Amino acid sequence: MDNVHALLAAFVKLNKRDRYREILSNPRLRHKFTNQLAHLADFDPKFRLPIPSNELFVESVVIELQKRHCPTIVMAFSGYPTNQELGMRGIREAR
Repeated sequence: MDNVHALLAAFVKLNKRDRYREILSNPRLRHKFTNQLAHLADFDPKFRLPIPSNELFVESVVIELQKRHCPTIVMAFSGYPTNQELGMRGIREAR
């Protein structure tokens, strides 16, 4: 199972998972879908954390993730590079 499938299984609303798995099975649709993951509205609300716009900086997000004891490897979906596994240090350097 690749990272996108694992992401869907863990964080997307149950009623949307099958549809998104179908999309991922089509290479043309998969590319478009994975490029839009940062804007996906179907993540389970219990996993969402609103971040005020004045705190949308890499360093602020990294600090928040560390407060929540997130793994040292995370997926980056927004900005450049997209859809890449990065360590916390890599996120800071990718800005």
